[in-house]
Amino acid sequence: MNLLLNELLKYDFKYQENRLLGKPTFNISTIEGGVKTNVVPDKCSITIDIRTVPSIEHGDIINDFQKIINRLKKKVKDFNADIKVLNDRPAVETKENHPFIELGKRVGKKYLKKDIGIKGLNFYTDAAVFLPATNLPAIIYGPGDSDMAHQPNEYITIEGLWETVQFYIGIILEYLG
Repeated sequence: MNLLLNELLKYDFKYQENRLLGKPTFNISTIEGGVKTNVVPDKCSITIDIRTVPSIEHGDIINDFQKIINRLKKKVKDFNADIKVLNDRPAVETKENHPFIELGKRVGKKYLKKDIGIKGLNFYTDAAVFLPATNLPAIIYGPGDSDMAHQPNEYITIEGLWETVQFYIGIILEYLG
């Protein structure tokens, strides 16, 4: 597994940097193997979390990883590895100049009395399911600090929750208005 990990860590993504999402991320999330310190493991498994940007084709990454595995199979006696994709969701975006994004910015000024900045988020949301299927625009807006997500001390404030409610009421009123 060490040989494979070293090759994967050298992987060079083929992409165009996205203005909002930046670059892809690559994280070796889990490594599992062995039963005791003094026993050579008969197998090892890893999970990898890759967050891509819109210019990347996921199939290309899988094909490249398979080529790495095939090279190692030829090079190392008894080496074997398989790829199993657990979740395959594309990076998605709604263009900054889309009318729905402009609506969100106007709602921020009118209902929240502030400029709402536009930024990209490199975490999973349901937008990765809905946008490819519907081609509808999406705004991800909510209370709290995204850096706190999935932390043991994750929280939101009442003020943040109320601001989010006001934002969505404003979106509904202005959109239907």
